[in-house]
Amino acid sequence: MAAALLVGMALGLWLELYRGHLRAARPRRLGLLIRDVTFWLGATAIAAFGLYLANWLDLRLYAMCCMALGILLSTSLAGPTVRPVAGAATRAAAALAQALLWPARALGRGRRGARSGAPRPPAAPPARRPGRRRESG
Repeated sequence: MAAALLVGMALGLWLELYRGHLRAARPRRLGLLIRDVTFWLGATAIAAFGLYLANWLDLRLYAMCCMALGILLSTSLAGPTVRPVAGAATRAAAALAQALLWPARALGRGRRGARSGAPRPPAAPPARRPGRRRESG
């Protein structure tokens, strides 16, 4: 029973890490899909490995209840601490990646400018259509 509780706590921590990461990253559709699939693959691996060690993959009601209790305990006790730390780590990793990729982006901008030739003139503003006035009567 204690092993199932620990598996549930590991799943709860995995969930809180994921929530903190999502809150900081704010991914769009494809990024969210990739992150969701990664989360569920990780959660499945944690649950299968834990249940294998605890019960030889024998699913019992007490194992599920202990896992649920472990998730509840870890999200309520460790969640308020883990979530902001995961968000800060995500923001730090993004800033580091942006700093490391800055020279490559600068080279890419330099090549595009040389290849495209003369800069384009700014587009003219769209013409205003005369408004129709309603006649009262």
